[in-house]
Amino acid sequence: MVNKKVYLDNSTTTRMDPLVLEEMLPFLQEDWGSTDQTHWLGRQAKKAVDCARERIAHLLGIREEELIFTSGGTEANNLAILGVARAYRHRGNHIITSKVEHPSVLLACKALELEDFQVTYLPVTQEGLVEPVELEAAMQDKTILVSIIYAEAETGAVQPIHELSRIARSRGVLFHTDASLAVGKLKVSLAGSAIDLLSLSAHKFHGPKGVGALFVRSGTRLRPILFGVPEAAFLRPGTENIAAIVGLARALELAIERMPYDMPRIAALRDMLYEGITAVTEVSRNGPTGNRLHGCLNLRFHGLPGESLLYSLDLLGVALGAGNPCVSGAIEPSYVLLAQGLSPEEARSSLRFFLARENSQDEISYVVEQLARVVQRLKLASLSGCSNDPRH
Repeated sequence: MVNKKVYLDNSTTTRMDPLVLEEMLPFLQEDWGSTDQTHWLGRQAKKAVDCARERIAHLLGIREEELIFTSGGTEANNLAILGVARAYRHRGNHIITSKVEHPSVLLACKALELEDFQVTYLPVTQEGLVEPVELEAAMQDKTILVSIIYAEAETGAVQPIHELSRIARSRGVLFHTDASLAVGKLKVSLAGSAIDLLSLSAHKFHGPKGVGALFVRSGTRLRPILFGVPEAAFLRPGTENIAAIVGLARALELAIERMPYDMPRIAALRDMLYEGITAVTEVSRNGPTGNRLHGCLNLRFHGLPGESLLYSLDLLGVALGAGNPCVSGAIEPSYVLLAQGLSPEEARSSLRFFLARENSQDEISYVVEQLARVVQRLKLASLSGCSNDPRH
């Protein structure tokens, strides 16, 4: 009987902050209008969106008109990549990205390859970082866009994004970054940066699901990928989710306000977790030790299958992340870890722990205690030749 629930999968999604929900509720009940209405209810909706836009723009150091609201990071990434590629096709057909991007970036690039675009997928180091020299070498006269993730979800690797973006700008090439996991966890300011487009998603920093935004620097042209009733300067048609947009603004304010306190505390819990696990069993850390998000810990468990660990801990109330879920429900090796040079077997033995502001020392102690039990059981099962799969 599980009597405790511990959530350590915060790179996938986070719990919405109650203060965010509190600010959203009026726009789900009393002020439920749409911005495309001309009467008083529509004016209230437009005022709410304009206010949220102003708040977010101030926090990111951008102009209000440079912000487009989307349904999340996936739509923002697709609009940035497909929109830029098609708008600047007359200048060239070469795009540069990396092998560790979010699937919404990688698949958008694959789709462009079907439109006769050429895409270079940059390798990463063993720590999961794109080396600036690799970007320099990949540049061509026909390169029109570089898209590199700001902070990666598997190991928390934070890319040298400002150096990479300056390289692109020096060549007159637009630079996009998927900052869905960076915004709200790192100090992200676009004032004076060389970043031309940036994607973010509210549910990654304790906001609502189904809403995100794309920063598009003034002067950058995009072609729309959706068509309908004009919204957002004709680039993002459809009825805007007023409550979610308001929630996005509030969640970002709270994340930035609490960052000086939350991030050191989360890092301390992460280190406590690492020390506890290393006392239980032999592990190796995947990804960088320095340039990473505070809450991320990706570990390779020597001689133990990550999938069995994952499901065993799940039965004990501990929620973690591992690899790439496939249609059959099995866990495939993480393509991010493979890109860092791990073998499929090493990638399969890895688990991702991702902490957030709601986690506590008691929870970390519980996870270490339960992990010790699971490891002991799996090692005994391995010696006896029994199945390691807790589902069997």
